[in-house]
Amino acid sequence: MDVCTRKSLIATCSLDRQVKIWNYLDNTCEVSKYFDEYAYSIAFHPSGYFVVVGFNDKIRMLNIYENDLKCFKEINIKRCKEISFSNGGHLFAVANNSTI
Repeated sequence: MDVCTRKSLIATCSLDRQVKIWNYLDNTCEVSKYFDEYAYSIAFHPSGYFVVVGFNDKIRMLNIYENDLKCFKEINIKRCKEISFSNGGHLFAVANNSTI
């Protein structure tokens, strides 16, 4: 789970293969997307316009559209358990076992 710093949004991922974007002021699910792989980690960009999700075989950067998440970049890093953006959002860090 990760919280957006500039919008009232929370991003969640779980082993049911879904990534969801929640509005915590309205208590509603804004976007829900089912994937074919397990999602292990997620990080919200500070602007609230995209998320980075760690899957079993790669990391995907996803744009948040009206009711959908669209992949615009894939990075081949396997089983990423931790992802975090910098405060400005221009960098993000990925951890896989003991490698950052």
